[in-house]
Amino acid sequence: MLDFSSQVRDQAAPAPIRAVDWPRVAAVAAVLAIAVIAVRARRPGYLLSHPFWFDEAWVADSVRAPLGQLRMVTSSTPIGWTLLLRAVPPLGGPERYRLLPLAFGVAGVVPAWLLGRQLRGMAGWVAAPLAGLAAVLGPAALFRPGLKQFSAEAFITLLLVAALAWVERSWSPRRLLLFGLLAAAGFLVADAAALVTAAAFSGLALSWMLRGAWRRLAWLAPVAAGVGGAQLAIYVAFVAPANSPAMRAYWTRLFIPAGQGLDGAAAFVGGRGARFLALLGLGSWQVALGLALAGVAALALARLPATAMVAPLLLVELVGAGLAGRYPFLDPRTSQFFLVLVTVVAAVGVGALVGLLARSRWTAVLGVALPLLLGVSFVPASTRASHRGIPDENVRGQIQLVLANRRFGDAVLVTSGASNAFGYYWPAPPTFIDRPTFGTVTFRVGYPDQPEIVVATGRVHDRDLEALSRVPAGARRVWIVVGHERLATWAHLAERLGRVVAPASDPCRPFSPAQRARAQVSAGQCPLLVELHPSARRPPAAPVAQP
Repeated sequence: MLDFSSQVRDQAAPAPIRAVDWPRVAAVAAVLAIAVIAVRARRPGYLLSHPFWFDEAWVADSVRAPLGQLRMVTSSTPIGWTLLLRAVPPLGGPERYRLLPLAFGVAGVVPAWLLGRQLRGMAGWVAAPLAGLAAVLGPAALFRPGLKQFSAEAFITLLLVAALAWVERSWSPRRLLLFGLLAAAGFLVADAAALVTAAAFSGLALSWMLRGAWRRLAWLAPVAAGVGGAQLAIYVAFVAPANSPAMRAYWTRLFIPAGQGLDGAAAFVGGRGARFLALLGLGSWQVALGLALAGVAALALARLPATAMVAPLLLVELVGAGLAGRYPFLDPRTSQFFLVLVTVVAAVGVGALVGLLARSRWTAVLGVALPLLLGVSFVPASTRASHRGIPDENVRGQIQLVLANRRFGDAVLVTSGASNAFGYYWPAPPTFIDRPTFGTVTFRVGYPDQPEIVVATGRVHDRDLEALSRVPAGARRVWIVVGHERLATWAHLAERLGRVVAPASDPCRPFSPAQRARAQVSAGQCPLLVELHPSARRPPAAPVAQP
């Protein structure tokens, strides 16, 4: 006889309730909270409405270029960054592309948290949130927001270091291969990935050689060679063209002066290093250095020697590149990835010290006081960094005023310093020409099919005169859109064409308050308006050789 009662009891029995992993829930909640604070600290309303300035405009231009010209318009940004800009959804205003650096800047909380959790016990639970805060709210992470790839370089650096700790924590060939793929792909978005990868592989090689882990080294050699080959191919195809003599000349003052002898080079490195550490927001450079060394020691004691060596090896690489005149030494922008990493390592050091002090009831109070005391310096420094503004050149507003007031027969002269922003904001897309106006940018914009739009092709006096000579003969008025130059200089030059309607000290005089408000321009941000002399009296073309 079948026993149906037992089947009924089995069906009625409730399924076992899975215990909630409260530590993991708390960790996710904390990461999300830090991310929200990081977004607010970056002032998204300001970022997504402030006009692009000179050093951002040529990056923004790339989204208007045909795909076939992508390599040319990439200039000194990684090719992957140029492609990712095109993936930004068409929502919001023209400055929406700053969402990309904002997203990378905030995302750094995740790998930083994971790196802090590599410490055991209480030290790990303290280090994780401190590292997350340091990664996205430190003064280095908030330094000069803009459209370039520096926040992505910081994120890729933290991601690679966290992935390296993952490889070390539980070695397997699969994990090493995945790390190699991540390193190769990261170089498409962040030039710094090559430096971080070299430090990571060197750290693994040194630690495994000391341990006699020859089988692991046998795997490391082909993986490192493959990643190095992939990064070299990317460098030759997309990065090397931007490493021009003009670019090196621009950074000359930040190369380590090898010609000044050992004393001069050491003084330069020491001075830059102290200034660099003071930017971390951890008090004096001595305190910041001590905390960073504590973080390196904590990672080494956590049985992650290669991870611990990344920051010191990166410093060695930067010194070598600075001596060779290949990389500016500790510039806050180009070395932002290193600044952020050192801040995170210092936060790990704080977590380790708190965990150590918490072992005794006599020192536990000091463990609580340590992060609070550091916060006295960190919070004001981060607040100052988050309120640092973007240069206000407002070519966008000048264009709006020109469009609202232009008459038939008017010409528009665009200065070289305004040309890239003009190319982005002007309604008609420009033609991208492979003859750079500036040696550090690999292209310039022009309007060959619109002769009424004249774009200056250089930042020297002769080039400015040549631009004046290209104003069409039938034009009666000229609007001069000025960007990264002095308005007074162009007002003086414009007198060769005719009467400047308003002086450089008050260029907004021809526009009503309502027009200025709609264009969102402040005093001194309006285009110059010039009423031309009769064409017979205008100056002839200046004999300037074509570039």
